[in-house]
Amino acid sequence: MIWTIIIRPFILALACGAAAQSVANASDASWAECRIAPRRACVLREATKVAGTIDDPDLSAHKLGEIAKAQLKAGLFTEATTTIDLAVQAAKSIAKDSYRRDDAFEAITQAQAQAGTLADALKTAKSIENRHVQAAAFGAIAIAEGNAGRLDDALRRVQAIKDLPDRALIMRRVTWDLRASAVARGEDEKIVAALQTVLAVEQRYPPPIVMTGVHHPSEFIPALTIIAQAQARAGKVADAMRVARLVSRSLERAQTYAAIGVALARAGAIGSALEVARSIDDRWERGIVLGHILEPRLTPDLIADEATMPGSPVKVELPNKVQDFVAAFTDREQRATVLCLIAMTWANNGRLDEAIALAEPIDQDKPRAFAWHAIAKAQAKAGMATQSIASFDRAVQAALSFQPNDGLLSKIAVSQADAGQIDEALHVTRLIGGTMATAGYVAKVVSDGKLVSTDYDRRVALRAIAKAQARAGRTLDALLNASALRLGPDIMSPGLGVVAEGLAEAGRIAEAIDAASAEDNLYRRSELLASIAKARAEAGRVDQAKQVAQHVTWGPDQVEALASIGGAQAKAGLMADALASFAEAMQIAYAQPYKNTTADALVKIASRLSN
Repeated sequence: MIWTIIIRPFILALACGAAAQSVANASDASWAECRIAPRRACVLREATKVAGTIDDPDLSAHKLGEIAKAQLKAGLFTEATTTIDLAVQAAKSIAKDSYRRDDAFEAITQAQAQAGTLADALKTAKSIENRHVQAAAFGAIAIAEGNAGRLDDALRRVQAIKDLPDRALIMRRVTWDLRASAVARGEDEKIVAALQTVLAVEQRYPPPIVMTGVHHPSEFIPALTIIAQAQARAGKVADAMRVARLVSRSLERAQTYAAIGVALARAGAIGSALEVARSIDDRWERGIVLGHILEPRLTPDLIADEATMPGSPVKVELPNKVQDFVAAFTDREQRATVLCLIAMTWANNGRLDEAIALAEPIDQDKPRAFAWHAIAKAQAKAGMATQSIASFDRAVQAALSFQPNDGLLSKIAVSQADAGQIDEALHVTRLIGGTMATAGYVAKVVSDGKLVSTDYDRRVALRAIAKAQARAGRTLDALLNASALRLGPDIMSPGLGVVAEGLAEAGRIAEAIDAASAEDNLYRRSELLASIAKARAEAGRVDQAKQVAQHVTWGPDQVEALASIGGAQAKAGLMADALASFAEAMQIAYAQPYKNTTADALVKIASRLSN
């Protein structure tokens, strides 16, 4: 009996060992086949295997969660579910009462919600101890429910969050993500009602006026603006305006009207945008709207691309009966802005004579500067170099007549550089003041032991000029101007690398590689060369990309370059070459000293492969 008790575990161990060895051999064989003929599924499977062996459970859980999301994006739902299970096991190994544990569970909840396993996601979210992190996890589940067509369940999920400020914050994020689909299904009013509860909470617990750190874009705008923007982009302007009128505070109401106008203008519907402004009775609010349409602020910039997405019902339109539009605005300053906006529209659509005719009578400095800037760019694009130089000069002279003007002068210089008018652009940079009066702000940094202005607007212009000089073969001048991008610890990306980028764009690859050596930080130099190789590959110049990739030194950057090259080769039908590039990338991925970088590299390679 004793012999049986002892020997049976021994036999079982042998059997289990043989089974494990068999599985390992099968896995190794599968990976060997994958390296010969790589596909997204098998490379991600290998990434999962690697991430599962990372010793740090926190890092392992996060990497597995990232891989699961990549698998979901590729439509590999079964494999993603398996990867998520491994991530859960890793997260459970993290010490309790730890923010790292909660953070890992939040990431896993997001992956589970995206996978559609909402019961598992809810179970994971409930295991999170930090209430703020848990609220964010519930928000991820709500977004998944809403995307599945269950908007009522999604909104109830958020309303169940007990902490009121957390509830308001998560409701902003959830409605931001679900607003477009809600508008498409005619469920706008449900979002409106949900956002009105946010207003009620924020009246009791006002959100911070000054924000630091990383924030969701929904936090930067009035609550009801979230849905009004979506309605405007969907062409439901009357509904958007009705929502705007629900906003009680004048400034927030003006910001909501402005968001509607900007969305329409960015989609090319300038006539509709001006109709929005014209419908506003309050002069001050109307001025805010016109100002934002002329010069979009940060938040409209964040959502601008969505306004012009293919399939948007908002159509490009050119205003007819211009004089009627202008006559409707009796305020002199606002009428000048309207003339400017219509002139810019004509210029952007190549109707230069009409644009010039409208720009000539503009009697306000800022609108006049914007109008002539738009005309100058259009003339340069049309090959009208002499006229363009004159128009740029008119824009500069107008810009010098008001303050703050550094931002506009910087944009004019960038446009001149892009048009090849390099010396003219350099002249404009000397007009940028960099003071509180001319810039509207002053940011400072310690350089050589002294507190100095970052001179941001001038440096932005010099970056564009340096690239233009490099494209034109003026390499020494380019390096001189690019040196301004480094100011103590403040380096405006890509620093001196902008010269190498310009040379590469001009096809002067050997010179670009030499110029990259001006970047003395080895890691930044490697990243720069990898980005150039990637850009050349995406431009279809695989030969140039391969030439640059040979000088990339850091493993992850080498993988980035080779994967980009492999993707370009596959797209061109050069399958044998593509397989060789991917094989080399995978070899480098496995040569990395850390398992997490190997897993990252494999995910990067997989993103370039087909299923």
